[in-house]
Amino acid sequence: MKYYEDGRSYDVVVAGGGLSGVAAAVAASRLGMDVLLVEQMQFLGGMATSGLVNPWMNFHVKYSDGTSEQMSAGIFKEIDDRLASLDALNGRAFHPHVLKMILNSLVRENNVSILCAVIASDARASSGRVEAVELTGKSWKRWVEGRVFIDATGDADLAALGGFETEYGRDEDGAVQPSTLNFRVARVDVEKFRKWRETAVEPGGLAASLLRKYHDEGRLHCARDNLLIFPTTWDDVLHFNQTRLLGVDPRDPASLTRGYSDALTYVAEYLELLRREVPGFENAHLQEIAPCIGVRESRRIVAEYMLTEDDILGAAKFDDGITRGNYSIDIHNPTGAGTVIKRVPAGDNYEIPFRSLIPCGSDNLLVAGRPVGATHVAHSALRIMPICAGIGQAAGTAAALMLEHSSTPRGLDVSLLRQTLVAAGQNLNRPPAGR
Repeated sequence: MKYYEDGRSYDVVVAGGGLSGVAAAVAASRLGMDVLLVEQMQFLGGMATSGLVNPWMNFHVKYSDGTSEQMSAGIFKEIDDRLASLDALNGRAFHPHVLKMILNSLVRENNVSILCAVIASDARASSGRVEAVELTGKSWKRWVEGRVFIDATGDADLAALGGFETEYGRDEDGAVQPSTLNFRVARVDVEKFRKWRETAVEPGGLAASLLRKYHDEGRLHCARDNLLIFPTTWDDVLHFNQTRLLGVDPRDPASLTRGYSDALTYVAEYLELLRREVPGFENAHLQEIAPCIGVRESRRIVAEYMLTEDDILGAAKFDDGITRGNYSIDIHNPTGAGTVIKRVPAGDNYEIPFRSLIPCGSDNLLVAGRPVGATHVAHSALRIMPICAGIGQAAGTAAALMLEHSSTPRGLDVSLLRQTLVAAGQNLNRPPAGR
């Protein structure tokens, strides 16, 4: 494993070690760049590991003739295949701690230097160019210079520190989608629960009635009107994406502190409800609570191109498309219960254009992951991990090509970028007409 070295500058500095950051760092290193990857936790994986966000949301497109195609390929597929080879995958549910080890191995094998337990705390930037980023950890602070920077922080921290314009929340009130503290419950009689769930989770069914009853009696304080439960890689363990945390500002440590504290209360209340009321949970026990709140939405950059709701629902394609997706518009109500779902046309997908990775006016900063240029509504579709990994691979590939060809982001030959991504295993095919 390569680690950060004091006083050294790098070709590419990637801030944020989630899936998008790891994919960016590996992609750039494979193209010959000297890469530093920095992460605030002491391990890689971001929301997938520290937030226990699980499972992968859909990354296949199904056609009318019964065939299907994996859209998120490339480095994401490598990660997914490694999970499968280690028996750490159950459908799209993955083992988060095995994922930590896989990501650690991936950066080691590809000669990426890493530094953990630090955040990007400042940036030296002028005239659209970032010269250096300040990294701060416990009793530790350093400036690191680079030639190209990639912001994969999830919150557009580096872009904001560099003075690039960002947006936050929806237009009408600035509110962002609620965060969630994920947790897992073990010793569940899963078959017994599934039989109950077949009828209980219908709109207005028993599950909704139970939640409403506990709310009315003051025994449940989380603003959620349904159960969001997923399988895991363990037979008797279920995953809960359940604690809706309204008003949490991911940029504000005081807000995150209050949010985590409130969520622990919610977890205790849900456990009581489950054991008392839900078949299959009679002998259930809490297995795990995520170390960090799972954040759906924070800052978004103002980019060269801003993806819109029409782009998502219209399955827009772009000359500079760098990854594909068909995940629905999925907006968890920022101010209460309820979720808005709007689906992409069956058998089709949208693309993320490279221009959405470029902050307006940037000469050497790219953004990877969920903060790319998009409206609040469009962002709700592209924020999922397979898409974020594809965006990250594209950002790392673009960074290497920019340095190889002495190019700015806007001057980069996007046909070359697309060709290089395809050669590296990414799937940029377009659905055939009539299929």
